[in-house]
Amino acid sequence: MDATYDASAMEFTRQAVSFGTVNAVIESDGTLTASIANIPGGLITRVDVSGTVTTNRLTANYTVRFAAGATATGTLNLAK
Repeated sequence: MDATYDASAMEFTRQAVSFGTVNAVIESDGTLTASIANIPGGLITRVDVSGTVTTNRLTANYTVRFAAGATATGTLNLAK
């Protein structure tokens, strides 16, 4: 995983065999943006995520883009 960080944000990129290319940024205010591309299997072309991260919660909205043109959306809520 390649990662960089400074006082304003942490950014990382990871090429994973099962998930494809994952790019994510978490800004110092907790704003999260991420994308997943080059997903193996050919059914899903991309996943986009946006949300917030705090010390005890991650809340994110996501959009899954299918190769056939359809999309699926959802919300992820994780609490510590």
